[in-house]
Amino acid sequence: MDLDFLQAVGMLLSFGMCLFLFSFSYFEGLRISNNEGRIEASSFITFISSIIMGIVFSFFASSFYY
Repeated sequence: MDLDFLQAVGMLLSFGMCLFLFSFSYFEGLRISNNEGRIEASSFITFISSIIMGIVFSFFASSFYY
């Protein structure tokens, strides 16, 4: 297979995962903000980890861009 094709596939997968994780963290943040009382630890960990992994995948997408 051509290396340019593999780079394009890697970039598209990373970009798609980046968009998914940022949108997931957005909706998770909305769900957390609508709850009354204390924040559950599992929701907060999911929110923070999805933001961090979204940043990581955006770095991957930018490194595949040529």
